Amino acid sequence: MQQNNSILFVDMDNTLLATDVLWESIFLLCRHKPLLVLMLPLWALKGKVYFKQQVHNHVAPNPSALPVHTSVLEYLHKEKESGRTIVLATATLRTVAQPIANHFGIFDDVIATTDGANLGGAAKLEVMRTMAGNRPFAYIGDRSVDIPIWQGSNDALVVNPTTALRKKANVEFTHVFTEPKATLTTYLKAIRVHQWVKNLLLFVPLFMAHKAGNIQLLMQCFLGFVTFSLCASAVYLLNDLLDLEADREHPRKRKRPFASGMIPVQYGVVLVPLLLTLAFGISLWVLPLQFTAALLLYMIFTSAYSFYLKSKLIIDVLMLAGLYAFRLLAGGVVVDVFVSRWMLAFSMFMFLSLAFIKRYTELQAVLEQNKETAKGRGYTVSDNEMIRSIGPASGYMAVLVLALYINSTDVVQLYKSPSRLWLIEPMLLYWITRIWFLAHRGDVHDDPIIFALKDKRSYIVFAICAVVVVLATM
Repeated sequence: MQQNNSILFVDMDNTLLATDVLWESIFLLCRHKPLLVLMLPLWALKGKVYFKQQVHNHVAPNPSALPVHTSVLEYLHKEKESGRTIVLATATLRTVAQPIANHFGIFDDVIATTDGANLGGAAKLEVMRTMAGNRPFAYIGDRSVDIPIWQGSNDALVVNPTTALRKKANVEFTHVFTEPKATLTTYLKAIRVHQWVKNLLLFVPLFMAHKAGNIQLLMQCFLGFVTFSLCASAVYLLNDLLDLEADREHPRKRKRPFASGMIPVQYGVVLVPLLLTLAFGISLWVLPLQFTAALLLYMIFTSAYSFYLKSKLIIDVLMLAGLYAFRLLAGGVVVDVFVSRWMLAFSMFMFLSLAFIKRYTELQAVLEQNKETAKGRGYTVSDNEMIRSIGPASGYMAVLVLALYINSTDVVQLYKSPSRLWLIEPMLLYWITRIWFLAHRGDVHDDPIIFALKDKRSYIVFAICAVVVVLATM
């Protein structure tokens, strides 16, 4: 194999890596030292290098957890095998770049920012020329700041160039690396549109009050559903950005758009406030002020869960169950319908059971990886036996609450034939028992609500329950 005498310089952020290390570090700071986030604007005022130093003094990403551009890495391995000199050239601090270079084991040297000026663009080119001496050199980059380097190199290589970048660069790229790009489907997956089904709970108080025929209330409830969904998506995005490293260690969550690098993590800084602005804008414009207050509380509760409570034993599942029940309360507020204590008690026990399924399946995945604990959670694999006992029992308690409600005097106010509601009892007992059996067998992945949406038998059970409710009103 003929040896290539030219030095190959490789950019790191969004070139070798499918992410930006500084942004990764900022989200790590938000996750582990949230109070220091208040210092970010002050650090930024003192310059880019100082900003990077302060952030990386407190956190640094795990090199093995960072997503890479596979085509670039494969190319570098081939060039290394041919005996070519390869240098990592990045504006990232050297103290951060060096461990990343060591992790890949293919770089002969590292050019990076130290205590001086930020090493980007023309400054990087100058250092590269000094290192190369009289030898020709090539450069792999990905954005407009790399244009002076491409123009000054003997060989220009690029990753995922846009049409605008090609025209602006005005160089002939000898190699173009094409990595999968985010599509509309990718963004819909990121905001978890499929999770919006949980917010259909806002319609429950309206239907249970037998007022679904009121078009005005139905439209109000729909707008409430939209605002809750947009707010929930913003929190989901925030949650994913804060859990990047934990998600990358999970067999399924590592495929999420931010964790995999399909969507740049810095885009989340725009998407989160955009979704929240839409949610609260719609709410303040057309919905009752009390509902907007409920939406604000929901955002606070879910953010507290994402930042802190999700790692706390037992509190996390109680919080998840409580958030489901809170949706029912919000649904009552948006259409001014009273939510009965029976409905709240039933939902709390039922959703506690489903929350335990979520933790149970997560620990099953941890066990398959031969690990003892789930990162970012307060549980160990040994807790699964306890969860397997408490979870089904919580579901059965929900069925008991329903039985007490059917046997109460309250039920005759809404149903002409309340005794028919007893047919719902065996349906729910079957559904709860079955989903726990399937979870134990490893057939339920992560979220039982999403599982139910894809499960034919769940549809049959819910359809039968709906028919029974209709018959009970006759």
